[in-house]
Amino acid sequence: MNDLQTIHKEDFIFPIEVNEEALTELERQCNSANIPTDLNVKTNYNAVKEMVHATQKSLTITENTRKEKKRPFWDAGQKIDAIAKEIKGRITTARDPWVTAKKDHDAAIEIAKKERKRKEEERIEKICTRIASIKSWPAIAIDMKSDNILGMLQNMEYEEYHRPVWAEEYQEKAAKVIDETRNQLQNLHDMKVMAEKAARAAAEREKEEEERQRQRAIEQEKLAAENIKKAADLQAASDRLAFERKAFEDKEAVVREEQRTKAKQKAFAEDKKKAEANLEVSFEKTLEAISPWICDERIAVDFINKVRTNEFTHIKWVD
Repeated sequence: MNDLQTIHKEDFIFPIEVNEEALTELERQCNSANIPTDLNVKTNYNAVKEMVHATQKSLTITENTRKEKKRPFWDAGQKIDAIAKEIKGRITTARDPWVTAKKDHDAAIEIAKKERKRKEEERIEKICTRIASIKSWPAIAIDMKSDNILGMLQNMEYEEYHRPVWAEEYQEKAAKVIDETRNQLQNLHDMKVMAEKAARAAAEREKEEEERQRQRAIEQEKLAAENIKKAADLQAASDRLAFERKAFEDKEAVVREEQRTKAKQKAFAEDKKKAEANLEVSFEKTLEAISPWICDERIAVDFINKVRTNEFTHIKWVD
């Protein structure tokens, strides 16, 4: 940089005086000197303070010089700005309708462009959403029955048939998703068919087991009823047998009593007969004994007969 630098601004020339030698020396001193680390040492602190003061003085001189040199040009600039403002106002007034027309046209073009972009994004989103929806079918079908999954496979055929129309530039991606989804749904359908078949078999076995349990319960109830009836019949038979036994025993007791009575009567008759026989012998002995003292035999016989008829019960006979 020279001591005198000339700056061109249209038709104006600004002389700015700069002492290049003094500036270079200041930069050399600042860059070559080492900044002391311990400023608690007075000499170090004074050295730093002196350098700051020297540089600040140079800054102040530079700023004052700038303001002094700029003033004349600042006033001229203000006048130039006023003239330019008037000219720009007239140009702007004449230009505004054209600018407005252009802005309106550009805005309409931008709106149309945004609308085309929105429709394009909607179209692409619709295609991508349809592809994503098809891709999600296997996850949806997990909890479905095989018949419902079969319906989804039929819908998959519909999607494949119309794919050239709705997929547009996403034909390859849509075809891949449809093919993968179809395979997943087919595998899931086959698994569901097997599971449902096994479930039906299990349900049938359970139903058969329930029927066997029901029949077993009926048989047990029937057997229990029969056992109750048998027990009742047995109890009735036992009661009847007990009654008949008691009746038989009562009858036997009566018979035994009758037999005992008959035996007693027989024994009594035999005893009576024996007693009568003994009495007859006694009478004969008595008659034979008293006959020597009785003159009349009829009197003795009459006496014996009275004794036999117990007319002389007070008489005790001794053999």
